Formats: sequence, structure tokens, C-alpha cells
Amino acid sequence: MDKSEEKHKTKISLTSCEKNNCQENSSDILQDIAHLYENAYIAEAEAVKVNQVEILCWIKFINRLDRSIDEIMNKNKVGMKKAKGLIYNFIIAQNPNTKWATLYQR
Repeated sequence: MDKSEEKHKTKISLTSCEKNNCQENSSDILQDIAHLYENAYIAEAEAVKVNQVEILCWIKFINRLDRSIDEIMNKNKVGMKKAKGLIYNFIIAQNPNTKWATLYQR
């Protein structure tokens, strides 16, 4: 085998090796993409569940708030505004990081 054949053989060998690496990398890339999709799908499903739980909590809060307002109005013989104020002040006292405006918006 002369030197030109050896160079040619080496070149073909390197090209073949590069193609194999490319296929392995493509396989890794596809696995990564599939894994990332699966993670995103799971995260979305968990987020939906968390949002459903949050909505249920707010529904329960609103229902109980309405009953509490009625109870305070009847028991203390005060108007709705005063009853809400008493409840909001109590909630803020129990949750110092809560602002009146934030609570009122909820």
C-alpha cells in the first residue's frame, strides 16, 4: 500500500467514525428531547392539579366568608361593611404579610 492509499484509508475511517458519533449524538438529542417533553407534560399536569386545589380552597374560603359575615351581622347587630372589616382585620392579624388591599381584592 503506498502513502496515497494510506491517507485515503485514514480519511474514510475518520469519516465513518464521525458518522457514527453523529448518529449517537442524534440518538442522545432525541432522548433528551423526549425526556424534556415528558418532564414538561408532567409539570403541566401537576400545575393543573395545583390550580384546581387552589380554586377549591378559594371557593371554600368565599363560602365560609359569606357565612361568617352573616353570622357576625346577626350576632353583633352590625352592617355588612363592619362585619367584613372585623373579619379582614382578624385575617390580617393572623397573616402579617397580607395587605388590606390584597385581601379586599380576593
